[in-house]
Amino acid sequence: MEEILKKIQEHIQTEDLKHIKLENSKTKKENLELKQEQLRQQIRIEELEREIRKTNLIIYGIKEKRDNLNENLSKIVKDIANKIQVEINEKDDIIDIERMRRTIDNKDRPIMVKLKSGTLRNEMLRETKKLKETEIFLSEDFSKNFQEPRNVLKEEIKRIKRIQSKYEL
Repeated sequence: MEEILKKIQEHIQTEDLKHIKLENSKTKKENLELKQEQLRQQIRIEELEREIRKTNLIIYGIKEKRDNLNENLSKIVKDIANKIQVEINEKDDIIDIERMRRTIDNKDRPIMVKLKSGTLRNEMLRETKKLKETEIFLSEDFSKNFQEPRNVLKEEIKRIKRIQSKYEL
């Protein structure tokens, strides 16, 4: 009788183990599928962010008026466009203008300009060399996921240029 009970227990344990292995396998497969779906969703989110930001222009180096009420951002953007000799119509070309969030070190906040077309933004970016003698700098609006590796690359380029300049003397 004990031997029969022992065989029944072994059979139950074997069946339980098979069932556990099967469930584990299903769970692993489901986990892999979810990870793949999450990656597809992340890629899609990044594509949508790029699409949303493709007409945005960020302006750095404009002193911020502390009362903010008298700050005419449209005039500032128009003046910059005139300096770089790009024609811009406030009513037709500009969708929105605003100062960006407050930075930790209380520097002047950049201005974000949402333009109607990426072509106009690209034209303004091409002409930024005309602002070289000023403290004003124009940039594309990049997501954090794009900015972080880009900043690392920019620092590496600066480091390489410093090393090159040492040897050119």
